[in-house]
Amino acid sequence: MTRATGSPAWRLFVPVGALVLFAVALAGGALWLAVVEIDRTAARSSNRLARTAIEDVTRDMGLLAKDYAYWDVTIENVLVDLDRPWAENDLGTYISETFGVTGTIVIDEADGVAFSWTHPDRPAFPDDAAGRVVGDLAAVIGQARASPMDNPDGLPCLVRTAMGLYVAGVAAITPEKPTLEELEPRPRPILIVLRPLDDAWLARTAERFALSDLRIVFDLETASEQAVHLFRSDGTEVAILDWEPPKAGLDALRDLAVPAVVLLILALAAGAVVITRAMQAQHALVSRAQDLADANSDLVNRDQQVRSALQRAEHATRAKSAFLARISHEIRTPLTAIIGFSQILKLQHRANQEKTREQEYAEIIHESSQHLLALVNDLLDLSKIESGGFEINEGWVDIAREIASIKTVLGVEADRKGVSLQIDVPDEVPALYADAKAIRQILTNLVSNALKFTPQGGQAVVRLEPAADGALSLAVADTGAGIDPQDQKTIWEPFTRARNPALSQAEGTGLGLYLVKMLAELHGAEVGLESEPGKGTVVSVVFGPERVRDMTA
Repeated sequence: MTRATGSPAWRLFVPVGALVLFAVALAGGALWLAVVEIDRTAARSSNRLARTAIEDVTRDMGLLAKDYAYWDVTIENVLVDLDRPWAENDLGTYISETFGVTGTIVIDEADGVAFSWTHPDRPAFPDDAAGRVVGDLAAVIGQARASPMDNPDGLPCLVRTAMGLYVAGVAAITPEKPTLEELEPRPRPILIVLRPLDDAWLARTAERFALSDLRIVFDLETASEQAVHLFRSDGTEVAILDWEPPKAGLDALRDLAVPAVVLLILALAAGAVVITRAMQAQHALVSRAQDLADANSDLVNRDQQVRSALQRAEHATRAKSAFLARISHEIRTPLTAIIGFSQILKLQHRANQEKTREQEYAEIIHESSQHLLALVNDLLDLSKIESGGFEINEGWVDIAREIASIKTVLGVEADRKGVSLQIDVPDEVPALYADAKAIRQILTNLVSNALKFTPQGGQAVVRLEPAADGALSLAVADTGAGIDPQDQKTIWEPFTRARNPALSQAEGTGLGLYLVKMLAELHGAEVGLESEPGKGTVVSVVFGPERVRDMTA
């Protein structure tokens, strides 16, 4: 009888290896799409902030010009009888120190310069500079003169001079209670205030709105995609406000690169070991079946035993095929495939046996996969929330039951780390109008953080405290390493972690508390944090009374 031979090893290595690579490619593609979307959202947000900065300064200059032009004291001290000390103080020094104005020009009905002032620390206007500014603003001056006498307009605009780019506020000087003679149609005097968009303004704006390398660019060909284009009153582009957009997603991807590569190497190594073991088992089963078949001709009386052995061999082959088929199916979903594969290997360990090297690999792969899956889920949730795509389905939630469920789910992790996980919930707990999935996510993130940063022998407590005004406070307290006061202001920002050495060794990218804050804000709730280094941390989420109802009602 011809001896059967097993299939070559490469016939298993090639398809399984291809599926693993396909899974890694899918995971990498999904991660890259999340990174791109996060960076696009950050760029759009920075563009809105830059536009807000320009709108703020132009609006302020328009209002400032209107306030001083629609004032009888200005008319008396500048137009009727020029009081230069008053004008230089009130229309110069005071508004310079208060609003950053560095130049003031008053023109009469015939467009002649009646008064001009420049900041002492800046070069004075050349003889014809004020006239050129008036000429550049001719259209705006005409609009200001045409504004109503009872409510003159303050018109902001941009003007470029030899001394730089300025925001100008233009308003017609108008009596508060005009006489009949003053109501006769005629050109009105004009007040012009000038504020430079200089390095000082750029520095303050960059710090206020977190815009890196904020700058004014006059070369219109070098504008970046997110830049804000600045126009004069006649629609002519005069300059560009540009900056370096934040790259939050790309920075997070760099942080994930090393664990992802390590995970891939471990997965490939474990896959190679498993397939090799499977091939060895296959060859052993086939050899045993062949030995029984060869002995069949000499041992007829053992025919039943031979048939039984062949049936066992056939069953083992089917089990092997089913096992490989299951792996092939599960691996189509990148991270869940690796998690399921490693979980199967972990369950093969028996309590009375020593762990094999393959089972240790499986535990490492499983823990790393769970961590990477959590990070990917956090990135996808972050992208949905900041882009407005996260929908909540609200209803009355039994918050006490959700807390008990979280303790059941994370109790095993707490026992494994040697941390006491406790629940402090009153006997009568009101219902909460919220999205149950979001509440579970908030609880999971807060309790996971408490367990992650609390050493063995510590304690984590989940508290639920109704307030006197009807609000409901959900808090998680731990006895962990705590957070330094200087880090507490930024700990709610995405991809931000405390600089405590005891915390930096823990896994995570700094998205847990940020997602808690975003989910709380979707419910109109407020988040709070109290922490002291070396003593622990308390994180709370307070839901308003409009979302709380007595369970007995």
